[in-house]
Amino acid sequence: MRALSAVFTLFTIISVFVTAAYAENHHPIFAVKEWQEVTTMNYHFTDNDGTKTLWKKVKFYEHRHPEGMYRYAVFTVFGETAVRSYAIYYNNGNRTEVYFSVEKDGSWYTVKNGDLYNEEIRDASGKLVGLVIVLEDENGKEILRREVKRK
Repeated sequence: MRALSAVFTLFTIISVFVTAAYAENHHPIFAVKEWQEVTTMNYHFTDNDGTKTLWKKVKFYEHRHPEGMYRYAVFTVFGETAVRSYAIYYNNGNRTEVYFSVEKDGSWYTVKNGDLYNEEIRDASGKLVGLVIVLEDENGKEILRREVKRK
């Protein structure tokens, strides 16, 4: 009986995690195929020797729907598509949800209403050689770290 109870508890825990992951990746925003490109922003930095380098490029897209608008952004860091963000706006202009997805080892990890930030990696001379992208959930718990090296 105890083994059956343990199996049921494990099944319940797994079901909760699977349901949460399913809910985060199955909002209608993820099914949109027709995005309209709005703008592109390029971010540069200058090394100590004066070399100017593009480190991040962000393409912004929109999709209108009856209740409002979806916004989508693709972040390319040092030439690698590393981050996607999705935001849901209603006709009153309020943003209700935002999703961040980070690619690591061929898989995309998505959080709802979480946060995203970068940590710089520098060599001994102070030259920026990479970034660590940190994805957190809405409670500030770190979900993953993904390193992107400068090419």
